[in-house]
Amino acid sequence: MPKNPPEKSVAVIGGGIIGSSIARELALEGHEVAVLEKESTLGFHQSGRNSGVLHSGTVQAYLSDEMASLKVQMCIEGNDKAKKFCKDHGVAVQECGTLYIARKGEGEKLEEMLASGNWQGIGGLRILSNSELAKAEPRIGNGLDETALLAPSGAIVDSIGFLKAVARDAESLGVKYVFDFPVTQVQRVDDKILSLHSGIGHELFVSHVVNAAGLYADKIAHQMDLDLEYTIIPFRGEYREVDGLEIKSMIYHIPDKRFPFLGVHLTPTIDGRVIAGPTSALAFGRESYDGEFNKEETREMLSTRNFWHMALSPKTIALYLRNRKISKSEKAFLGEVQEIAPSVTMQDLSSHPAGIRAQVVDRKGKMHNAFIVDFQKDSTHVLNAVSPGMTCALPFAEYVVRGIKFYEREGRAPTKNELMEKMYSPVRPAPSPEP
Repeated sequence: MPKNPPEKSVAVIGGGIIGSSIARELALEGHEVAVLEKESTLGFHQSGRNSGVLHSGTVQAYLSDEMASLKVQMCIEGNDKAKKFCKDHGVAVQECGTLYIARKGEGEKLEEMLASGNWQGIGGLRILSNSELAKAEPRIGNGLDETALLAPSGAIVDSIGFLKAVARDAESLGVKYVFDFPVTQVQRVDDKILSLHSGIGHELFVSHVVNAAGLYADKIAHQMDLDLEYTIIPFRGEYREVDGLEIKSMIYHIPDKRFPFLGVHLTPTIDGRVIAGPTSALAFGRESYDGEFNKEETREMLSTRNFWHMALSPKTIALYLRNRKISKSEKAFLGEVQEIAPSVTMQDLSSHPAGIRAQVVDRKGKMHNAFIVDFQKDSTHVLNAVSPGMTCALPFAEYVVRGIKFYEREGRAPTKNELMEKMYSPVRPAPSPEP
């Protein structure tokens, strides 16, 4: 784009599923859009290193946080839209459903999960008896006392195929993808123009920047002196392939409400494999997929109050103790898998690429699970779009573009409630406790 760019010119930093969906939505609204991707291909990071799950919203309703209603409604809508988009664009998707298994003594939690999902309008939820579970998934559990909640709208998808189809659709609308463009600096030229620099001498001028840089979104925002209260702390998630295990559905335990991670679960893949994982352990580098130690990024992480307030909190210590063995010991990982599928042996496990979760942490050490988007006059920053980000990508893009348009029209950032009401009205309040 020229040094005097058009008024509706936008650069989207990051070509993952979030960035590409936003670029597509901006193009639908008549903007001239360039997507700046630091890699030479799409899907190298979070959008390509995941379980390929389209969530029903059930677990998000159960975990509940300050933005639970928005996240759940986006899950419901996003699940439907992603399935339709994939079917219309020839991307493999399979509606296999999700099972949440209750351990011994967790019957009340299963009922709570059912109630919260029904309250948020998730369709088709029902509790299976142990005999129904044994018939549906004979390799799961010990067949004696397990029950499970079935969420039939849960699905699996070719996540790379989904991302590339969204990108192709964006390109058909005029979006330009620029690869090998790592944004190293964002500068304001004047009150209407922003300049973006790459580390290899390229420069681009636009009127608006959308920061969807994933693991580096906080760094882009900090360059513009924004969102200094947030830091992204990377957590590495390890997976294993499970040979010889046949399952029809995705299978989870009921998650621990103390943590933003769902724990080790089993997921069938589009190409017929079964994946177990992920674990959740602190990573010493934002792209340390193979366990590398990035000295500079680790030093920077350890220098923030965000990290130390998080690390020294009782919640994080409990998380560390729970996950230390699972992440370091094959035997402990196998134990997690065997809690779901007892017949799996060590010989059944083989390696699978790891992923990194971009976990936003504030100065008080709180790990945020809600979507966080900062709307500014000339920039928009997607600081937190963690799981179920892929599921929510299409409606989330609409949410972001609505926020940009709101700022253009009103001259201020919208509140969360203003955007929620426009997209999901009325949003149900939490039910009052019984007197």
